[in-house]
Amino acid sequence: MNWSLVTGATGGLGAAVATRLASEGRSLIVSGRDANRLESIANDLRETHGVDVRTVPADLATNEGLDALRSITDPLDLVVVCGAAYHYGSLMELGDAEFERLTVCNVQNTGRLIRWAIEPLERTNGGLLVVGSMGAILPAPQHASYSASKAWLHQFVRSIQSEEGSDAVRITLGIPGGMATPMLLDSPAWESMQNNPLARMTLMSPEFVATQFLAAVRRGRPVVIPGFLNRWACRLVRGLPLWLRLWVARRFYAVGQ
Repeated sequence: MNWSLVTGATGGLGAAVATRLASEGRSLIVSGRDANRLESIANDLRETHGVDVRTVPADLATNEGLDALRSITDPLDLVVVCGAAYHYGSLMELGDAEFERLTVCNVQNTGRLIRWAIEPLERTNGGLLVVGSMGAILPAPQHASYSASKAWLHQFVRSIQSEEGSDAVRITLGIPGGMATPMLLDSPAWESMQNNPLARMTLMSPEFVATQFLAAVRRGRPVVIPGFLNRWACRLVRGLPLWLRLWVARRFYAVGQ
């Protein structure tokens, strides 16, 4: 029996992906930092969908968390790398410890997890879904460290895609825009973005994004950006000079309003 591994499954997009897979009858290994919440979600999935669900509590910002995930020996036909550390606020307000935690989680250990996942997925001709961010494309005021870590992740995944090839592992980079998840809605970022009609218009549900992402992995699409406005914005931004990208970013995030 093959399993699907979903990290960051305790809420938001990760939970939506896990729920979608469970509704399809997939056997799941779910992971997240909060062990109690993780077990609660696993129980809900078992009771609602009647599927096998195992839990691996793990904080990817620690080597112990990474080792817990890499100790999985079950056959995997899908790995969803969704968990990430997040920070909103001025770079100068970010302490050294939090800066290091974000970098270790989103860059160092996420990269190691992806590298580990390739081998078991090659054996099953499986799929790898890595969740990025539009913050890697559009400069994001108050998100410097988070956006930079996602920019690294984008380049890392795109480079791996050219190395591995679609015959070995179907690798998809999923680039979500704003989603109605606790990470955004409970942060000061949303308080600012509510002043911007475009930010509200592009806000999507994690359930919609999860469906789009999983469909893209099955089709072997290398990159997926859910939402017409988000796709249009990414194409537009790539063609703008840097000074104009910065101007658009300030207006989109409505910083200080």
